[in-house]
Amino acid sequence: MIASLFFIQLASVSAGSAIDQCQLAEQGADALREAEARIEHHTLANGLQLMLLPMPAQQTVAIATEVDVGSRHEQIGETGYAHLFEHLLFEGSENAPGEAYTQAMRQLGGQFNAETWFDYTRYYIQFPAHALHRVLWLEADRFRRPVLSEKTVENQKAAVLEETAMRVDNTPFFRASMEFMLQQMAGTPYAHDVLGRREDIVNATPASLSRFHQRHYFPANTRIALTGQFQAEQAAQWLQQQFGDWRNPRELPPADAAITVEPTEAEATLTDSRSPWPALLLAWHTVGQQHPDRAAIDLFERHLLGMPDNRLEQALRQEDSTFIVQSIALPMADHGLSNLVLVPRAHKSLDDLEQTVLQNIAEVAEQGLSTERLCQLKADHIEQQLRRLDDPLQLASALVANGERFPHTPLTGQWQNIQALTSADLQRVAKQYFQRQPIRLELQPAWYMRVAKTLLEWLPESWAKGLEESAL
Repeated sequence: MIASLFFIQLASVSAGSAIDQCQLAEQGADALREAEARIEHHTLANGLQLMLLPMPAQQTVAIATEVDVGSRHEQIGETGYAHLFEHLLFEGSENAPGEAYTQAMRQLGGQFNAETWFDYTRYYIQFPAHALHRVLWLEADRFRRPVLSEKTVENQKAAVLEETAMRVDNTPFFRASMEFMLQQMAGTPYAHDVLGRREDIVNATPASLSRFHQRHYFPANTRIALTGQFQAEQAAQWLQQQFGDWRNPRELPPADAAITVEPTEAEATLTDSRSPWPALLLAWHTVGQQHPDRAAIDLFERHLLGMPDNRLEQALRQEDSTFIVQSIALPMADHGLSNLVLVPRAHKSLDDLEQTVLQNIAEVAEQGLSTERLCQLKADHIEQQLRRLDDPLQLASALVANGERFPHTPLTGQWQNIQALTSADLQRVAKQYFQRQPIRLELQPAWYMRVAKTLLEWLPESWAKGLEESAL
């Protein structure tokens, strides 16, 4: 409801009224501050961080749990363990063996999911409010006492390998392009993919995974956020009962060492006969989530790639140059990669598309942004944040996602950085990070399709478009 009202107000602001859009964005930020002021922060004696945000108008409760373990924390022979363990945490615990957890959640009409990334693993659940006490018991049991039987481990190893085959190996260019991009971070803990190497997954055992759990799943390494319909005092008591005696390892692991990636020029061509058409992948090294330039880069990416009216897609559409423009950001704690995939129309070459991209970057680097555009970008950011206030699951996820970067301002910390940005800031990051030579990867189909595509590029545009459908 809050986001909908904001969107109506934003739509009513005249296109040329930059000041009104900036003022409206600041008013939207007030709603975030009001919600943020209602968050109760608790840190248990064992270091477990809790964020509680009651939402009396809701009928459900959402719980998001973030554990500071991702692929960067995997040792030699353990690649893929963080993701594999994510699967295993839905497969039974000491007091809820086998499928008891998933069956209980389905009986409640709840939903549950998880994700693993380079720096973290996050778990999400949402369920009817009356079941909070029971669900907290289930959550504590699976995080503290997972049962890693031989059968369960073998089943989930098979599931992970099947997921890898379906999502990676059966998709043209996916594995080869992923490996090429990870090579750009060679020599760092970010240099292997989250799904892991097949041999490491195959060789995983209940004993090796149990050691992984003991090393990374402990209260001082974990954040939990609750949102929805509950009494904060009661919820805090139940959390203390279920998690208060969860013990840390005798020796806590050292804090993550900062990762430094030295940007280098890279260019390659991949060929995959399964692909029906060429594509171009461009990428730029940027910075991690903690870097002072992160907010400016986020807003620049939103301007060029992210919004429905982003400038690059407008330019390419005006030229009738592409079928697909897909932006894929890879944000990490200590590094960033901005990726762009472009699929050309018949009459346009990959070089043509690259030139259009570079021209749009140069425009910002040379001229900056108008006040109107800058305010529009800021208002769009606020509108996206406000959408979370009506959705307990999205809100809980945002709290744990931002809890480490902005422990006291998890809803407005990012806005404080974005609100302060000027056109000169975006001009500077466009020059510093995006005007250097991009990483360039051509994705080419079989030789006969490459020949056909080259011939179409030589033909008059109207002829090429006419033959395009037949060629595809």
